[in-house]
Amino acid sequence: MPSRLDALLAQPDIARLAVHLAAHPGRTANVQPPTRRAAIALVLRASAASERHVEPELLMIKRAETELDPWSGHIACPGGRMEPTDRDLEQTAVRETW
Repeated sequence: MPSRLDALLAQPDIARLAVHLAAHPGRTANVQPPTRRAAIALVLRASAASERHVEPELLMIKRAETELDPWSGHIACPGGRMEPTDRDLEQTAVRETW
């Protein structure tokens, strides 16, 4: 029996997305201080709709509602600004997602 991940990757849209992402690795922009770097994560998982059928789920966040934040309450991908203790942007994305 295939795993839920295998079942998810067998879906045409998800398979096409995986191929395109593999063909186009990310790039890091060269920025000069005081510009701050940031990263987001696109987190897909297989739902547990049933044993035989899975649906893709995309993790999104709802930003805190704060009066001074222009994106207050918006739906977004998890992520945020790189901190001096972050090794790289991948670590930034993982830390911000957690």
